Amino acid sequence: MCNPPFYASGADLLSCAEGKGAPPSAICTGAETEMICPGGDAGFVLRMVEESRELGERVRWYTSMLGKLGSVYQVVEGIKQAGCGNWVVQVLKGGRRTRRWVVAWSWGEGRVGMGLVRGEEVPRGLWGWGTEQTVLVKGGMEEVSRRVGEVMGDLDLVWRWEGADVGVGEARENVWSRAARRKRKTGEGSVAKEEGGEEQKAALAFRITVREEGIDVRWLRGRDHVLFESFCGMLKRAMNPA
Repeated sequence: MCNPPFYASGADLLSCAEGKGAPPSAICTGAETEMICPGGDAGFVLRMVEESRELGERVRWYTSMLGKLGSVYQVVEGIKQAGCGNWVVQVLKGGRRTRRWVVAWSWGEGRVGMGLVRGEEVPRGLWGWGTEQTVLVKGGMEEVSRRVGEVMGDLDLVWRWEGADVGVGEARENVWSRAARRKRKTGEGSVAKEEGGEEQKAALAFRITVREEGIDVRWLRGRDHVLFESFCGMLKRAMNPA
């Protein structure tokens, strides 16, 4: 994890030190070149974001600490403007008073859990896209599992059970829309993966876990958060028909 220079200038360093109500618990031994750079920590990490565009998915996750919450907002906005829709913000506590922020971003499709993308101590404005939703369903686990299997079987996607109450699936596109369903019924559609054929790249990978009170839907892989939210909306309607 990168530990960037936190200050934009010597005056910035002194101003931050004077603004603290109590002396630091440890003495900083960093040289001026280690503590100061143009733009401070936000400027340093924003240059990392720009450089990461060249490396892309050769690095799974890029991470850096930041010293000020205002810098975190700048960096997250820079990540969005760079076209990256996969980021995480978390908090590190080094002592009673010391707090550092962590920002991570990825150009890949892998999605982390809700505990990371929406930390309890992280302001909502810094949250990433949601990766989990719960669909409440009545009927008990056996009945809910049966209905999940029926819904998945009616869609042009790859689906398999990995256990009695957990299944994973992949869809190459929105295959639950009315247009997609009509296309499949008329024989124009094709399954996401034919036996012995070439596998098409999935736009959405997900996991469904059956609970007593319903199902948990977890986004595993993909770039389009709208596609995941649309899939969850379809499940809510299909699992709870009027």
